[in-house]
Amino acid sequence: MPVSAHAETVKSQQQPMPDEPAPEDHSGGSQAGEFNKEFLLETIIYDLLWNVLHIGILATALTACVRNPAQRTLRPWRHLLHDNSKIMRLALRYGPQIGLSEELSARTSKLYGDMAAGKPRLARLLENTGSYSESERRQLTGAGETWRGFAREAKSILAEFNSGPIAHVGGLLVEDAQTLCRFLDEASAGGAKRIDEDGELMLPTLKQMRRSPRLKIDGRCTILAADKSVTAELKDIAPSGLGIICRHPLPENQSLTVVMDDGRRLAAKIVNRSADRVGLLFESQLRRDDPLFHRAG
Repeated sequence: MPVSAHAETVKSQQQPMPDEPAPEDHSGGSQAGEFNKEFLLETIIYDLLWNVLHIGILATALTACVRNPAQRTLRPWRHLLHDNSKIMRLALRYGPQIGLSEELSARTSKLYGDMAAGKPRLARLLENTGSYSESERRQLTGAGETWRGFAREAKSILAEFNSGPIAHVGGLLVEDAQTLCRFLDEASAGGAKRIDEDGELMLPTLKQMRRSPRLKIDGRCTILAADKSVTAELKDIAPSGLGIICRHPLPENQSLTVVMDDGRRLAAKIVNRSADRVGLLFESQLRRDDPLFHRAG
């Protein structure tokens, strides 16, 4: 049976960043500079939470395969081999400027580097669709030890983040970090209690599953959908989407156009709705230096 748990729900999502993660403020004022620092810090935190979740998953899945190689496969998790750690390693160079210690920035960057080096070594194991050979079983054992080590280091790093930067941001991130610390403890100790008899891996329940921070934004927009045009209130924005308040019915699972109050048009679709609160997903993600983020905060 595959070690799975609706693996698609934790697919890595590439988030484009500018070449310089913490662009300097040339406006002559301090507000934009402070905004950039805060946004970069939150981006690093969100990315860290997703990456340590992936570490815990791979460590646990490897443990399960080592214990029962005839009935377990890593294939459902092969999408986790995608690596975009170079972006965050670049961003972490700015760590001391945004409130991270040099040591914590360096440890986090090293963990990302180790993950990037370790993922290609899992490629053949994760593509396996049948039983593992004796050689592959030895590779599984070695990989399991390596990723359990990553889980231990990830837990240590996350705990330090949670006592400082994450506590500063607050909200549900603190609870999610605590949940992930417990998950990493289990994974690093070789725990397999999350894997049932059918090979299902039960992931920890997180309350804040988005990959990047949302920022509050004020104003109004117009939604163009099919043959109708309705007005909505802007609530928050992220590189991947927009939160609005709309008191009119809108077609779901269909493309629509968001016309911002400055006339700019953005293609999007509805991904969730709760009463008047509507979540929109952009067809093309915004860059992190997009002017819309400079008016948000």
